[in-house]
Amino acid sequence: MIPNKAIDKPGSVTFVLLLACGVCAIAVALHLGGDVVSIGLCGVLATVLPGVVIAQRLKKWGLADPLVLFCTGFVLYHAVLPFRVAMVGGTENLASVYPVQFPDTTFVKAGLLSVISALGISFVALAMPKRTGAHQVLDGAQTITKIIKSDPAFCVGLSLYALGLEFFYLNTMTLGGFMAFYSLDRAQRYSDLASQVTYPHQACFLAAFLFLGCAVVPQKSRFKVCVLAIALIAWSMGMLLQGDRRTILNLAISLLGLYTCLTRWRVTLSRRSVAVGLTAVAVLCVFANVRLLIPRVVTHNMSVSEAVTASVEDSADFGWLLPERTELAGPYLSLLFSTDHSEKRLLGESYADSLIRLVPRFLYPGERPESLSVRFSADIQQLYVRRGTAPGWGYSPVAEAYDNFDFAGVVLVGMLWTAGFVLLSALPSIFRFGPLFFAALLPQAFNCNRSDFATVLVESTYTVILLCFGLGILTVLGGTASSHVRKPARPDQRVHRPYTA
Repeated sequence: MIPNKAIDKPGSVTFVLLLACGVCAIAVALHLGGDVVSIGLCGVLATVLPGVVIAQRLKKWGLADPLVLFCTGFVLYHAVLPFRVAMVGGTENLASVYPVQFPDTTFVKAGLLSVISALGISFVALAMPKRTGAHQVLDGAQTITKIIKSDPAFCVGLSLYALGLEFFYLNTMTLGGFMAFYSLDRAQRYSDLASQVTYPHQACFLAAFLFLGCAVVPQKSRFKVCVLAIALIAWSMGMLLQGDRRTILNLAISLLGLYTCLTRWRVTLSRRSVAVGLTAVAVLCVFANVRLLIPRVVTHNMSVSEAVTASVEDSADFGWLLPERTELAGPYLSLLFSTDHSEKRLLGESYADSLIRLVPRFLYPGERPESLSVRFSADIQQLYVRRGTAPGWGYSPVAEAYDNFDFAGVVLVGMLWTAGFVLLSALPSIFRFGPLFFAALLPQAFNCNRSDFATVLVESTYTVILLCFGLGILTVLGGTASSHVRKPARPDQRVHRPYTA
């Protein structure tokens, strides 16, 4: 039952107070503080507004809550860099990796767009009707272990893993084989694959690991645990050789969500979790320098010892830890670029093109429209880089909303993303196989902060299709049981049986 659908008044009051303080602070900063102070204030507000949502939900739901991940990603990709600009005293003192320099006024406008989006996010998260148990991530999630049988799920997981290997092999063959595949730079490889007919091998691997997790976590069989560990190590090595950090992070978030559902274990901010998180961030930052050397080692243009020496020298000054030289600066470039170059509004064109991209390439008549992030990288390459392949900078959802519907879109899209993740948090308790689909879609709560809508939609759709495919195989094999539990008869109920002599 859902007895309470009233708006949470404390949440509404909190939002109103934050809104009033934010508006006053921005007005004072723009009038008295100047650009640098305004940039820092925008960073503060873009942190505090989602931070209130994180604080309210983290203790109760843990890190596997979609809104916690979404707001955390929003702060990292939209608030850290403005903080850094304010700390160094302006963009002229920033050691940026951007191919173009932006003035302080552009950072002010981009910061204001982030604050406006943060207001929409916090409003929906704090003022939406609260339900007393319907959207709880953990309620009813353990029933998945009673619905899916362990051995058939293990077989389906291995089958999907083998299918992912086959898809990966076919994708490498389109570029000339394994050696040619790994010898290409990561950006060049993705650019070449974008023009070829490819297969969703990453979605296959994600679905495979989710089914293997459903088979391993309840029973904890040593054999199944070893098979899962070997499959994870082999897949991770392949991703590291490709220089793909984002896919590894997505799988880690998915497995965390599944494990949380199956065991009712909430991962909160403790010393251990903070230490693990900081270590993971440092390792990924170091790997950002190392992955550029992988193609040289594969093509024998550099030995392994030379690559190790070069990576150590590049990381010795610890400059790679600065926000402007890490992953956090990439998507923010699209927001800065949009504030300076976005003249004609797309009026929803990029979102409509995302639906068209769901049609497979070999079925689509003619040339498919390019995604917004691909067009953005091409613009950067043509205007500023003019050599090689434009790297994948990512794309901010705030920039995409601004490109389509101006300031109104920034507010609306932030609210829609938040409402969608509130609904996602309800999935484990309202759907029979909800924990599986919840875990599969959970990484997009973080990933949407650095990707355009087309990327999120295509990845989510293929993952859901492959999950449904695996569940269909389970049903045929008899690997699923009925979720309906027969209620015991009450003591006062009489059972009438036919009379027999």
